Amino acid sequence: MRMPSIRLRQPNGLTRYMRGLRALFCVAALSSCSLLPTETSQREIALEPDDWQQKDFSGRGEYVLTPMDGRQVLCGHSQSSASALTREIAVDLTQTPVLSWRWRVVSPVRPQDERSQLGDDFSARVYVVHAPPGRSRLATRAINYVWAAQATNGESWPNPYGMGRSTMISLRNAEDGVGVWQAETRNVREDFRRYAGVEIETVHVLALMTDSDNTGQQSAACYADIWFRGE
Repeated sequence: MRMPSIRLRQPNGLTRYMRGLRALFCVAALSSCSLLPTETSQREIALEPDDWQQKDFSGRGEYVLTPMDGRQVLCGHSQSSASALTREIAVDLTQTPVLSWRWRVVSPVRPQDERSQLGDDFSARVYVVHAPPGRSRLATRAINYVWAAQATNGESWPNPYGMGRSTMISLRNAEDGVGVWQAETRNVREDFRRYAGVEIETVHVLALMTDSDNTGQQSAACYADIWFRGE
């Protein structure tokens, strides 16, 4: 049985430092961000409405908590829209660099040029953002794990809206199937080093996003079991 749509609080601190449609966090004025204490132990990221804030970029997507297989999963739906769920949570990557989660695509975006602004739509995204408080927005870096339509698994490219500070990494694509849960495990610190060329010790924002505004399509995906842990 589907639960009512989550009506999340509109961003406060995030609104002041997040702007731009696809850059999302990379042109953020992050000095105003109010962060939680740094996490240094294994931590599951709860999918509770009060823990997340919705940021609408184009139209308004829908995010719904749904009980499934004894767990609460979060399902996002986009109809020519782009909305993200964001959570401020400082994670010490020297202690817990590994991010794990499960996701599945319910309604995929059709193939398009995913490296271009016009094709920058994905059925499922998981963002991790390094946004040090008190530092210039130029210090912001983001890794964007995506379930692509046609990019090969392991392929990476600069976010077309990210001004060189956000990197896309394709973990899944259309060949991985619709309606199939897939489990991911990524060493976030190593991914920033390898794909973004930066050495970081903390990430400050986590985001989930299902969008389809640029291509005018619809898309849907579900997310579950999000964890930061040690190696």
